[in-house]
Amino acid sequence: MFILRRVTKGSLEVNTCMGIEYVLVRKEENNAEFKERTKLWSQDDLKNVYGIVAFDGGESIMPLYKGSHYFVMASNGETFDNVSEKFGAHVNMSKVRAKFVCTEIEDQPVSGQKVVSFAPVISGSEENKSFAKYTPSGNLQMYISYETQASEFFEEGQEYYIDFTKAE
Repeated sequence: MFILRRVTKGSLEVNTCMGIEYVLVRKEENNAEFKERTKLWSQDDLKNVYGIVAFDGGESIMPLYKGSHYFVMASNGETFDNVSEKFGAHVNMSKVRAKFVCTEIEDQPVSGQKVVSFAPVISGSEENKSFAKYTPSGNLQMYISYETQASEFFEEGQEYYIDFTKAE
C-alpha cells in the first residue's frame, strides 16, 4: 500500500492513498507520456505542474506542483521515495536537518578509535516528535580517531542536530 504525502510551502500535509501501485511521470524526463496523460487538462491546470502520479490503474491522476514536497510512503510509515521536483540530480534544497541521539560509544583501543552510534529521536519533546515524523528510523555510525578532539565530544544519551549540505 502506497500513500502520497504532499507538504505544501505552508507546511500543510495532504495524504492520498494510492493503493498497491503507481506510475510517476516527470514532465522534463518523459514529456511525451506527460502530454498524453494530461491532454485533457488546460494550460492553466498545468501551470506550476512538474509531473503527475497515476494510480488506481491509471484512473486517478495527482498533479505534482512546484513548491511542494512529495513523498511516497509505505504502509508501515517509512518513506519509500522522495518524488519532489528535482533539478538535475539534486532536490532543490540547500540543507536537510535531522535530530539524532547518541546510543552507544564503543572504545576500540587496538585500532585507536571510538565507534559512535546514533539513532533518530522518536519521542520526548514536541520538537522530537516533529523530527520523528520525517525521520522515524535509521542509524548512523562514525569511527573517530583518538587523535582528534572529536573523540571526546559525544556523550551517550545526548541529542544532536545533524545538518546535511551538498558538497560542491
